[in-house]
Amino acid sequence: MNVETSEIDQQVLNEMKSECDINVNETLKIIGGKWKLNLLWTIHDKSKRFNELRRELTGISQKMLTQQLRELGRSGIDRKTCHSRQTP
Repeated sequence: MNVETSEIDQQVLNEMKSECDINVNETLKIIGGKWKLNLLWTIHDKSKRFNELRRELTGISQKMLTQQLRELGRSGIDRKTCHSRQTP
């Protein structure tokens, strides 16, 4: 069975593929790198303090963790929330 697509159908398919390629590339720019997927996995179920993250992500430096969190924040994936510390 040979199914031919019209020129319009082919154009629509090409536009969809192009849009999909752009979305994949943008996603990889946001979550790419050595630490971001590990970081996202670590915070996926609950929020954590900076030092908790640093302890759980063995091998990451403070500078790299700060940088990765800022990049995720700029992309809108991660949101930093500051809580006041309650003293006894």
